[in-house]
Amino acid sequence: MVREYEHLKEAILEMVSAAPEQRLRPYELEKTLSHKMEVPRRTVQDAVKNLVEDGHLRFTYRDPMSYLEVPDPVA
Repeated sequence: MVREYEHLKEAILEMVSAAPEQRLRPYELEKTLSHKMEVPRRTVQDAVKNLVEDGHLRFTYRDPMSYLEVPDPVA
């Protein structure tokens, strides 16, 4: 179970990193990965929350939408 969850987190990071401008709508990510990996959307949301808390992703807001982004590296 832990291994699958780590795989899900890696898939989230890969998907956001591959998106244009390394930015993706949370709904698109949840919908795509829950279907692709056959997990509940809530599981994807929890993994995103963990990645945000750990500093691997961040939420940004550009009216009227929110996005998940890869943070800029700290110099």
